[in-house]
Amino acid sequence: MATRLFSESELARWRGFPEIACDELIRFFTLSNADLTFVRSHRGDANRLGLAVQLCVLPWLGFVPDDLVAAPAAGVARLAARLDVPTGGLASYGRRGQTRSDHLRAVAGYLGWRPVGEREFKDLDAFLLARAGSRGAPRRMGCWRPWRCYAS
Repeated sequence: MATRLFSESELARWRGFPEIACDELIRFFTLSNADLTFVRSHRGDANRLGLAVQLCVLPWLGFVPDDLVAAPAAGVARLAARLDVPTGGLASYGRRGQTRSDHLRAVAGYLGWRPVGEREFKDLDAFLLARAGSRGAPRRMGCWRPWRCYAS
């Protein structure tokens, strides 16, 4: 029987946007000239702003939350000013579900991210197993390798 470790509100908070510090704002919400060229290669102000937000959020958090409109207002304003587009355009971004996923794939490719293969999963499994053994981690749970238990 599976037990729940986190409440719905905790999960929602971790799947959303955290508060952003000033140094993070500058580091992650600054577009280079190459970034601008990539973003401007897409049509429409809302698409450009949404794509730019995804481009900045993915390296910052390691994922892009579903509620993109909840992105830090200061970051969105910074990007909108750099792109010379209205900040309100983000609300209309991704009305077509495929747009966001297509853009996320494009952003991941642009950043050099790639899907994890079986080889990487085996390496991660070996690393975590060795690390757990070196720490003397208890093995009381029925499945002490959660990445294996919940993998589909």
